[in-house]
Parts: sequence; structure tokens; C-alpha cells
Amino acid sequence: MQTIVPMLAIGVEHIESMRPPACYATLNPVEPALLARAVNRIGHKATSTTTDADIIRRRWLFIDIDAKRPAGVSSTD
Repeated sequence: MQTIVPMLAIGVEHIESMRPPACYATLNPVEPALLARAVNRIGHKATSTTTDADIIRRRWLFIDIDAKRPAGVSSTD
């Protein structure tokens, strides 16, 4: 675990330096062949993305629920 944390910090620093409008990650397992796209590296402006058909198993289901409110009004302080 101790060696992973510095590598993650370097990765986050690299992403921040790119100033991306968004950053996406796939948390459920995907087809192993997809690792050829970007294993252990970060790309800028993806040319291809993971589709629903590429997910081999659902282990996590994340639900994002927001209250109805006008645009520009934050749900938290």
C-alpha cells in the first residue's frame, strides 16, 4: 500500500496539469483486451471509450441522486 500512494499522487498531479474538463474511470471489470488502450498511462482526449457491452461483470452500482433545484444552486455548502 505504501508504494501505491505515491504513484497515485503522481497520476493525480499529471491529470490536474492537463486541466481536463472531466475525468472518467470505469470501476466495474472490463474486457481484458481493453487494457491495450491505456494500461498504466493517462491519455488526453480519448479517441475511444468503454461501452456497456465492454463491461464483463457488474460489481458496483452507483446512483447519483440530486434534489430538484434551479441551475447554479449548490446542494451543499
